[in-house]
Parts: sequence; C-alpha cells; structure tokens
Amino acid sequence: MNVPSWSDTGTLDDFFVVGRKMWPDLAEVRRMRFDRSLVPDDVVRFIRSTALNEHGIVHYVKGYFRSYGEDYKLGLWASIWGGEEYLHSIVLRALLEGLGERISELEYAGLEKGDYAENMERYLETKRAGTAVSRRTQQLIYGVMQEYAAVIAYSSVADLAGDPALARILRRVAKDEMRHCRF
Repeated sequence: MNVPSWSDTGTLDDFFVVGRKMWPDLAEVRRMRFDRSLVPDDVVRFIRSTALNEHGIVHYVKGYFRSYGEDYKLGLWASIWGGEEYLHSIVLRALLEGLGERISELEYAGLEKGDYAENMERYLETKRAGTAVSRRTQQLIYGVMQEYAAVIAYSSVADLAGDPALARILRRVAKDEMRHCRF
C-alpha cells in the first residue's frame, strides 16, 4: 500500500529533530496549549499556510541542487537547509495543535501535487533573462531574499500573536531564518 508521506510524518519528524538537536524542547512545544481567544484569525491563517510552505520546502531543494551543480558543500547545505525548514513545519503544526487547529488532508494533498522546483526554475529563468548573473548566484540571492522575508514575516506575526508563549516560539523560528539568511 502506498501511503502518502504527509499522512504519518512521525518517523521523519523524529529524524529531523533528533539529528539536528535544534529544537530539543519540541516535545514540550507539542504539549503546549495556547489561549485561542487571544490569537487573531489572521495569525492562525499565517501559521497554517506557513506550516504547509515549510513542509513543501524540500521541493525547492531539487532546484538548489541544479543551481549548485558540482559544488558538494553547497549541495550538502541545501539538504541541511531543507531539513531545518521542514523542522519549522513540525513546530508550526505543533502550534496549530496547541491552538486546537489542524491541517486537513486536502490541504496536504494539494501541497504534494505542486511542481515547485519547475515553477521556481521558470520564475528564476524569467528574472535571469538579459542579465549576466549565473544561475548559482541568482539562486543564492533569491535564497537570501526568501529567508529575510521569512524573518520579517515571523517577527511581524509574533508582534500580533496575542499569546506570549506563541509569540516567543514565532520569534525563535525567525531567529532560525536569520541564521539561514546570514549564511
């Protein structure tokens, strides 16, 4: 029986958490409960859509591999980066559960059907037309812009979160994104 990867992520989740030791308190985060009445609906929508985006980030890793070619170190970084972004999806899903919310099977199924790597490639190709920027350089610039946008988004939503514990965790994710940006 072919079981979709998103239907039971426990084994993969444990691999990313244990292997990277980035969120050693994830079990505690998973047990947290937040006062949903304090949290605006827009914040919940952000957490839901961003959990899906972070879950799907591994689709972009293929594009990074193509851009980096034979550069082993950057390819390895892209794999680690993808794992760290997936870890953010795990954290965000825990936040949703703590708010009494969940991501539906339909949302996951829609995410898995997307051709993200190819869409990103076409987007970057249109931006590269007529410039002397290499694919690799463009990919690095694009990555910095994405990561910095994530820092701003997580920090801004943390300011509006309503629940102080929820805000702290969102700022912690923003800090991870800033580390990615600085790399």
